[in-house]
Amino acid sequence: MAQSLFEKISSLKDSQHGPLMCIIVLAIPFTMSEMLATVLGDLVVTCQTELLSLLLLAAAYYVGFANATARPLGAPSTKLAGAKKVLPPKVPATACDPQARQPVRPVASLASQIPRGATGAPRMPRDAGSLAGESHEAIKKLSPMTASEQREVDTQILSQAKDEGIAPDASTYSKIMDACNRLNNSDVALDLYKQMLEKGVPYDSDHVPMNSHTVSKFFRLVAENLDEKRMRETGLQLLQVIQAHGVVPTNAIQNSLICAWKSKLPDHVLEVFVKLRERGVSLSSTAYRCIMAAHERTDPERTLKLYDEMVERGVKLDRVAYNAALCACSHLGMVDQALELFEKMPEHGLVPNGKTYGALIKACTSTGKMKEAVDLFDSMREAGIGPNQFAYHDAIQSCVRMRKIGKAITLYRDMIQANVSPCDKTYVYLGKECQKRGWTTAADQILQAGADSKAAQARGEQAPVPTLPPGLEELLRQENSDASAQVEGVAADAGAE
Repeated sequence: MAQSLFEKISSLKDSQHGPLMCIIVLAIPFTMSEMLATVLGDLVVTCQTELLSLLLLAAAYYVGFANATARPLGAPSTKLAGAKKVLPPKVPATACDPQARQPVRPVASLASQIPRGATGAPRMPRDAGSLAGESHEAIKKLSPMTASEQREVDTQILSQAKDEGIAPDASTYSKIMDACNRLNNSDVALDLYKQMLEKGVPYDSDHVPMNSHTVSKFFRLVAENLDEKRMRETGLQLLQVIQAHGVVPTNAIQNSLICAWKSKLPDHVLEVFVKLRERGVSLSSTAYRCIMAAHERTDPERTLKLYDEMVERGVKLDRVAYNAALCACSHLGMVDQALELFEKMPEHGLVPNGKTYGALIKACTSTGKMKEAVDLFDSMREAGIGPNQFAYHDAIQSCVRMRKIGKAITLYRDMIQANVSPCDKTYVYLGKECQKRGWTTAADQILQAGADSKAAQARGEQAPVPTLPPGLEELLRQENSDASAQVEGVAADAGAE
């Protein structure tokens, strides 16, 4: 019986609730001993001692078996024969926290957690002074310099450069450029620029290229402090040195070179700007207008092409560039386009000047728009702009072609009174017209004044302003009287009809 009970206890111990079942099975006899005493009698009482021994034996056996099969904490489990392999549950890598429904952000790198000041430079902790040794020195290097400390360092760099000379390596050049920019030191900047011209631009294949902003700011400092003479002498080399540093000349630097030549660029300087544009360098509006003005007569097509390019790129137009485009239209006989441009001047915030009107009057006269030419001439004078000898000539020519000889003579008188010397063509054109009218005396004097002017110019002298021919006022009164009578006659004929 004991052996049978032992076998049942052994079979129960391997089940999921083995220990609990063993205890329940062995405890049942004790709980029912009072009840069974009357039925079983002496048999149960006799077996109680044996059952107690079996209970103790089963408990000891189970504890010993559990200790034998248990594995240490953290040790891998041993796969038993016939047992099913149990794997730990997989935890899916969710992109969002299911509770808060917020993206799960990756852990920030340590470098991003370094406290930084307002300028973005690492800030030294308040307790950094308590650190010692190499750690303290490393933290000190992270601390940004104050303005006074930076000024002191820059001053030492420039002082050493003056005393020991500027070493021809890229890193040293970069440090000196930065120091010159921060201190606005033009003396050292000009010395460094001079050394560049003498020894060339330093290049170090292992050195990180210089910051383009630093280079542009440095050379602007150089350009602003070169006098006109030195700029004219080395300005083209300055453009080359700038490009050797991997940057393009800024508008400010381009304008400094142009101003040194008073906007009247020699052909070799002008050609440099043309080549810069061909290489894709963005030109300043001043450079554009210089090229346009230089070619408005010799190459008007190029001038108009540059005008279109400026409009397309949104480059601000000034009056010089606008007048160059008007002059190009005039030389190409594009009078309608010229008048259209004239109407659009206020849109660009531009006000016409003498050259503006002169180009338009020339365009109208050369294309047979005589009335428009005279109207523009009158508008010019109403605006308080004094016409030059060429505008006077075109207006006089238009009046003659319109058979308004009286107005042509009046303009000739006004030109002399304004102390403007007529051009040679004006003398000839007006003198021959007076001869046709039978005004021999006036014609002879006008032609003689023209001959005197040409002789003075041949001697290298300025053309003199002629005197008014005697009897000119009488001719004007007579011409005006005849013109009035003609108008009245035409009006009377119209009324009779």
